[in-house]
Amino acid sequence: MKEVADSPVMSKSKRQKEEERLRSLEGKLRDEEKRQAEHVARIRAWLQSVKDDLFEAGRGQQTSAFIQTCILPRVLFSESDAIYSAKLIIILHQQRITLFQSLVFIDKLFIDVLPLICALTENEANAMGTFLQILLSHAQRWHSDSGIFEKECEGFPGLVSKTRQDKTTESVNYESFRRLCFKWQMRLHTAFNSVLSVENNEYVQVRNCLVVMTKVG
Repeated sequence: MKEVADSPVMSKSKRQKEEERLRSLEGKLRDEEKRQAEHVARIRAWLQSVKDDLFEAGRGQQTSAFIQTCILPRVLFSESDAIYSAKLIIILHQQRITLFQSLVFIDKLFIDVLPLICALTENEANAMGTFLQILLSHAQRWHSDSGIFEKECEGFPGLVSKTRQDKTTESVNYESFRRLCFKWQMRLHTAFNSVLSVENNEYVQVRNCLVVMTKVG
């Protein structure tokens, strides 16, 4: 706004019109920000109201089904959809959605999705890399400090590793989580190395691995 007012190349009337346009745009953006904030609050409240019903107990394959039917198709649609999908997973963890196992989700992601990387288009590989990078950056944040892990993970449903018959639970502790992160890194290394270490490998496979590596590296 100040740059427009001080512009020596614009006439007074043009400056006034441009200032009015910018003020109008600013007002619209503030209104949009308010509407979006209200929408986010409603969605978070809704998630809290249904958090006990979104996932079922005793469904051993539901995490894989959730990845394959809900998350993966959205991730591959575009990079912005990949960001949305990753943020959704983080919110499900933060909202303490009952029976949503964050660590199981990430673990199965590496089992189910990494083999698909070689078959993706370049845009899909880029989106997948973005999705993995966001999730891994959060995992790295928890890995970096026991205090952060305690605040953002300890006692959360996402870290439950076992539910006993008396309905008491056992959760992954900080040191176990650090070992799990190492396992994920090794899976990434093995998956990429299996492609990049082979001489005269398919161009598409090499390209996709490099695209994803530049995102998660």
